[in-house]
Amino acid sequence: LVTNHRNYTKGFGIERVKLLLGKGIMTSEGAFWRRQRRMMQPAFHRKVIEKFAGIIRGASERTLAEWDSAADQRRPINLTVAMSELTLNVILQSIFSEDLDQLVSDLQDNPFMVVTRESRRDPRFAYEFRQLGRHVREIMHARRDSESPRFDFMQMLLEARDPDTGEGMSERELLDEVLTLVVAGHETTASALNWTWLLLARHPEVAARVHAENDAVGDLGEARFADIEKLPLTLRVLKESMR
Repeated sequence: LVTNHRNYTKGFGIERVKLLLGKGIMTSEGAFWRRQRRMMQPAFHRKVIEKFAGIIRGASERTLAEWDSAADQRRPINLTVAMSELTLNVILQSIFSEDLDQLVSDLQDNPFMVVTRESRRDPRFAYEFRQLGRHVREIMHARRDSESPRFDFMQMLLEARDPDTGEGMSERELLDEVLTLVVAGHETTASALNWTWLLLARHPEVAARVHAENDAVGDLGEARFADIEKLPLTLRVLKESMR
């Protein structure tokens, strides 16, 4: 994969994904993929990701408050939907930050919620999803006319430059990468969390050890990466769930 990578392509199935994501980094290959990856890589540096911890913390606390209310009223919750909405909220805030409110103030009415409410991934869904591009373009154009840059993925992609040519991404390239982040940054994490909760419910002895580890650390405050490193068992549980 390192010395003979040109011999390997992403396969026939990726053509269907292109209907959904265009030529984003998940579907592109060759020289174009390398160019996009080099331009995007700084946005995923550890120090950058760490600054998004507050968004994750806030979304988690809101979900916990909803679960506490449901428990008090003895109402069931749909865990799969809850994890999907939680991760979608996190990724949208990370991409658009304050500009997300320009779309709609209530997450439940957010046009991007179609990703959580529709399970099919066929050409019809791909068409509906691509229609969300107009919202991305509206924010993109407003950003380019603004003198107040944001700290989020969209801003970093707008400012990304090819180290060889100094050129940035075209509007279509930027749109494809943003839509790729919405899907890839949401569904994979939601699925991993969903399975983790199920497996913990089936293995109460492991769940008890996870609780004990978190209690020993105490309040995680702003959920800094340094605190997360104090939770090795929790990390192993997540990795085992994904395995």
